[in-house]
Amino acid sequence: MRAPGKMNDPHEYKLHETNGVIINGNPSNQECADAVRMHSNAIKERACAVRIASFSVDKKPHWCTSVERGCNRMSLWTYYAESHAGVCLIFDRKKLESAFSLAFSGDAFQCLCKPIQYVDADVISQSEEMFWEAHETYLDEAHIQDLFIKLEDYAPEQEYRFLLINRELTDSADVRLPIKDSLCGIITGDRFKTQDTILQTQLHDAIIESNGDISTFEMTYDLQEDPLYSRAETNELIEKCCKSP
Repeated sequence: MRAPGKMNDPHEYKLHETNGVIINGNPSNQECADAVRMHSNAIKERACAVRIASFSVDKKPHWCTSVERGCNRMSLWTYYAESHAGVCLIFDRKKLESAFSLAFSGDAFQCLCKPIQYVDADVISQSEEMFWEAHETYLDEAHIQDLFIKLEDYAPEQEYRFLLINRELTDSADVRLPIKDSLCGIITGDRFKTQDTILQTQLHDAIIESNGDISTFEMTYDLQEDPLYSRAETNELIEKCCKSP
């Protein structure tokens, strides 16, 4: 899971840090300085405390045709899977949400899971206006909800987001999302190279950590009506690519 500053959307990674704050009335110089300091501290807290994991969901569960599957969005393979040379992991969403909530169940954590709402530029602007007045924290419900909106331009991604808030974090290091028992399939891209040792290691680790029966597939972009999650004949890929290096 990644901090907002490491995401691709400017609405998230800019963090509203460079534009300052609006201070109403006739405050003293000290009051202005205190407000700016409070704003800066709250922005830094948000940058450290928030972690995000993003997924592409099927348009309809279980019964949807192959073309409606999240894994068949070719632009995502281009942007997020090394131009079709990477892999796509298939998860059981309910199991993954359960593992997520269980792993971060202490008082220090807050876990949120829901789809992104795609909006026009006016809504994004209204959301950003919430940051012009200094607050002690930007981790309250109103400000956190803006992490579940994106411009309509991103709508084809059909993003479903996991959001973790942990106020005890002090930097922007990534946080591991537990996938044990929720990973149910791996799809290799059209340009996947079985000789790539880094990909071998990553696939091997994913399969070992899942501790389950993993189906593997080769991406062919053959948009048939057949269910994607049936047992494929490409399970030998595990032996080819996922042996312990």
